[in-house]
Amino acid sequence: MRQIWQGYFAMTVAGTLAHLVGALLWWADPIQRNFSLLGMLICGVMLVFILRARHLKRPEKQFRIVDVLALGLGVMWLLVDSSQDLLSSGKLGIYSLLDFAIVSVISFNVFSHRVAALLTLLGYVLVSGIYMSTGEKDLPVILAIGVLVALVGFISLFSRQVIVEQARSEWLLHLAYQDPLTGVSSRRVAEDVLAKVLRQPTSQETALVMLDIDHFKTINDRWGHLEGDRMLQQVAQVLRVGVRAGDVVCRWGGEEFLLILFDVDAQGLVQRVEALRQQIGLADPEINLTASAGGALLSEGKDAREVLALADQRLYAAKNAGRNQTVWHSEAAPQNPQQSVRLGKIY
Repeated sequence: MRQIWQGYFAMTVAGTLAHLVGALLWWADPIQRNFSLLGMLICGVMLVFILRARHLKRPEKQFRIVDVLALGLGVMWLLVDSSQDLLSSGKLGIYSLLDFAIVSVISFNVFSHRVAALLTLLGYVLVSGIYMSTGEKDLPVILAIGVLVALVGFISLFSRQVIVEQARSEWLLHLAYQDPLTGVSSRRVAEDVLAKVLRQPTSQETALVMLDIDHFKTINDRWGHLEGDRMLQQVAQVLRVGVRAGDVVCRWGGEEFLLILFDVDAQGLVQRVEALRQQIGLADPEINLTASAGGALLSEGKDAREVLALADQRLYAAKNAGRNQTVWHSEAAPQNPQQSVRLGKIY
């Protein structure tokens, strides 16, 4: 969308300046001067509209209006310019052919390529026929305009395909980095953040917290999966609001969330995580949600996988100890390595 806005902006600025130069050069000719001033006014109005549309919430809708408005003005300008040529000299001037080329450019933005190509072809035959029937025999100009219009159609088709592919890539990237259900970051984000932290170590401590909703299967069985999804969204919202700016909340899988908390101190860290668990319990008093968590500091392991395994073991310890609590020490965690196989591949 940014490239489209820049293209419209550049075209309208260039059109305004071109008509201004024309008005100054033909100031002694009232007809040419007035037409140039009218063209400058039209381009100026379009420029103001485009600048305003840039700041709207749905700019693509406004650009559609710009396309239609520009096409209508272009057709009107083509008819006026051609009528002036025919009435004044009985011949269709070369500027009418250039006006037609401009109209064809805009038509490829308004209509589908098949419709635009058909209309452009019919218009080209009509305008060229009138041009030659009035005594003009400049075939190279006619052919040049035809090649220009064909090139415009090809570039427009190619540009639209590029824009569609770019939008698709951005959509896929969005899916890869954001959990579609809860709106928090995806597991991929956590992996990238941890890799960056390991590449750029600091003197400040970083904590990883694995948090799991207690008895989530029971919630699904009793209240239904839609209600379960709503609980996940509520928990994600609590975590997203409760962490500090710069911290990372991601959905690790199922009903599990991973928190990456930066610049932490031991006492403040425990209080922050407990406050988050209490907020989760208040999210829906009717269901009475609780959550268990296991936390580890990045300095406790040689790499992110080891720290994640440690946090995961401590989460299991919290579950085994009765749930609704946070475990921070390895003494309470199970020593069975099989309980950490769920971590999957990191990096």
